[in-house]
Amino acid sequence: MEIPPKNSVLLASDKINKFAAMHITAGKSEIWGLQYHPEIPYSYMVKLIKHRKKRLLDAKSFNNEAEIDQHINLITEEDIKINDNTRTLELKNWLNYLRKDN
Repeated sequence: MEIPPKNSVLLASDKINKFAAMHITAGKSEIWGLQYHPEIPYSYMVKLIKHRKKRLLDAKSFNNEAEIDQHINLITEEDIKINDNTRTLELKNWLNYLRKDN
């Protein structure tokens, strides 16, 4: 079971990433972490996965092609539900936050 660190705030999650984005405070430090690439559209991710299918299987990232296809289907379903503006919102908010401090 995954447990987020103390002093953390979950900023984003979805069916693919339980902890997609987090804000963590540690002493005087603020840490902003992303577990995915919001700057890459889902449609491009699907193309990359298809192109790298053999490499993903060789690296044991997936057990078989059916698992890869299932993952592609999940991404495609999410792409239909969530537009790119919504997917990148936490990244935009973070950039705006940084601008306010300067």
